[in-house]
Parts: sequence; C-alpha cells; structure tokens
Amino acid sequence: MKGKISAVPGALLAAAVSAWGLCSDKRDTGRLPPAIGAAGKPPAIFGLRCDTMVVPKGSSTVVYPGAFLYFEKEKTSNFIRVEGTLELRGDKDHHAVIAGGREPGPVLKPSETAAWAGIRIETGGELQMEFAEIHGAAFPITARSHAVKIEKSSFTGGMGIVMPDGTPYDLDPQFAAVELLDMANFQPAAAPVPEQVQEPKPMAAAKPMASREPVQKMSAEEKAALFAKKRKEPGFLTKPATWMIAGGGLALAAAGVFVQLQLEKKKSGGGILDPGMDPMPVTPQ
Repeated sequence: MKGKISAVPGALLAAAVSAWGLCSDKRDTGRLPPAIGAAGKPPAIFGLRCDTMVVPKGSSTVVYPGAFLYFEKEKTSNFIRVEGTLELRGDKDHHAVIAGGREPGPVLKPSETAAWAGIRIETGGELQMEFAEIHGAAFPITARSHAVKIEKSSFTGGMGIVMPDGTPYDLDPQFAAVELLDMANFQPAAAPVPEQVQEPKPMAAAKPMASREPVQKMSAEEKAALFAKKRKEPGFLTKPATWMIAGGGLALAAAGVFVQLQLEKKKSGGGILDPGMDPMPVTPQ
C-alpha cells in the first residue's frame, strides 16, 4: 500500500509550506496545529521546524488526506509526542504522510536516508491512523497507551511498533502494510511461568549394620569330648605340650601320695618321714 504524492512546482511548494509557531525552548519543542490541510482542498505540505513536535494534553491535531509532514532539520532524535489526540486521516487515493525529511527538487518525495524517532503516544494519549504512511523511523510508533488504532497504513524503514507492554510488533524494514492493529484489544504477553525447582528427595535412612553374633563358649562336656577325640589321634601323647601337661599331673599325684603317707605315719605313732626320702621308690627296670 503506497501513497500517491502529487508533483508540485517549486514556487507553489514554497508557498504551500507552513509552520505552526516557533520552537519554544532550549529543547527545541514546538506544537502541532489543530489541523494540517483540509477536506476538499489541495494537499498541505507542512515543514516541522522543531526537533520535538507535541500534541498537548487536552488538544487534538487532524492531518487530512494528501498532507505531507517532514522535519526540516534531519536528526535521528526528531519525534512527535502525543499527549492529546492525533488523527492521520488519509483516504484511498491520497494518503497522509510523515517523514524524517524530503528529497530536494520539485517532486515531493520522502527522504530515503533521513532517520527519526517516530511518534510516541504517552499514557492518556490517542492515535488514529487510516490510509497513512510513515517513512524513515526505526520504531515508527511507540505506544504507552492502549488508545491506538492503525488501519490500512504502511511503514517504510521501520523495524517494529512498540506495544504498550514494551514488546515489538515486527515490521519488514523494506515495506510493511498493516491492515488493522487495534491496541484497545491488546492483551499483554503472559508472564513466563517460573521454572519449578525440584526439592531434593530425602535420603533413605541408613540400615543399621547387622551385629555380630556373640562367640559361643564351649561347654565342659564339649571340651571333654574334644579332648577325648584328640587323645585318639596318632601321636597325641608325643606332643611337647601334652608331655608338659602330663608331667605336671604326675607331680601333683606324687605330692598327694607323700602327704597321705605322712598323715598315716603320724597316726600310727611313727616319725615323720624324711622329706628327702622318696616315699615311692621306683624299682629300676
């Protein structure tokens, strides 16, 4: 959808250019007039002399079919701030056009190199666009209000329209046509659901170590049975430890016999045996 801009002779073009007031402060701010062009009259060519053009709160500006608005000083910081109401009312045959600059010469043509900052609709502001063109603004519309409606309009050199929640409505920089974009029906993008952090699973309780079974002590009967079994094994009595045990047992037995003889001797009135005597002489073999 490309607008139709008529060729205008240089002298007539100069006479048609108008400006609304002077730039009022150090920020080079000016105010847009209530109307640019008129229905049924030749298209208006309107040079924007200030870096910032404003539609104040409580005011409105209507841009009629065929009107051509451009910034006289080409700056990337140039923009239009809408606090009230701005209406771009083109028609099928004569679009309303806003550009960052214009090509020199008698033919009215938007500059292909003049970049600017677009139209910013503040909170409480309103923009109505129909059969309109915006050239050279990377972000032609920045909406901080939902009262924005764009119909049958086109954008050249724009990357995106900034929606009320700050997200972009993508545009083709070469040329983009918008059939209908009504921000009154705009729903903000749903906030991303935070990723659920899984809580660590509790560790299973450690199983107690199996206690060792107590060592069973050997009963006297088991010891006697084991000893009897060992005695039957060959060579049992030839072992040194066995001989030591056997020798100790014989010595105890001899001592017992000696004591018994001494007691019997005393009872019979005899003397006490000489301790040096062997009470049980062993007959030589």
